[in-house]
Amino acid sequence: MSALIDTPMSPAQAAHQAKVSRRTIMRAIENHDLKAFRDNKNHWKIAAQDLEQWASA
Repeated sequence: MSALIDTPMSPAQAAHQAKVSRRTIMRAIENHDLKAFRDNKNHWKIAAQDLEQWASA
């Protein structure tokens, strides 16, 4: 795996990869359907594995 795949992504990046809107990603995070965490700058980050799991559900 490349380092790019292992790097957590922003909601906008996740939305682009999953082909959904950023708002859909944010709703999934707020509803605890999509695992995400906040970085040290308080920005949401999503692991690629978690996005893949959410998208395939």
